[in-house]
Amino acid sequence: MGQYAGELSSINIQGEESTYAMELIIEVENDSAYAFTIIYGKDSLKQVRAYTLRQIGENRFMLDENNGIFLNMNLIGDRLFSVFEVEGNFLHLCYRKTKKGIDFELTSSRKAEISGGITHEDGEAIPAVQSYSVLAYQSAHLNRKK
Repeated sequence: MGQYAGELSSINIQGEESTYAMELIIEVENDSAYAFTIIYGKDSLKQVRAYTLRQIGENRFMLDENNGIFLNMNLIGDRLFSVFEVEGNFLHLCYRKTKKGIDFELTSSRKAEISGGITHEDGEAIPAVQSYSVLAYQSAHLNRKK
């Protein structure tokens, strides 16, 4: 629980870099639900995303975006992970609790190609493998404000 703030750094495959202010506010709503608010940018560029994080099992959570979208999240050790697809892009998110705050990482990828999926003359089956091209990476260290 708490309020965390820092800068989100973003770089894409073309090498274009940008930074944005980022805040994360986590507050208890009840014994299995938390207000999970992410704020990007400042002033006229400020975007507030008010979500609800619900615990649905041991180390299993659901992020309710409060608009009909629900994302699975899993707590493994000190990291909260989520992987989902939107408009053909796969997003891999990780929030990691540290002594001074929370580290955030996101990679965005898209399907690239399939290889394998063949059987050799000797009968050895090679499974099909779907490869994904990473298009962008974002990271932030969010320091605890309160």
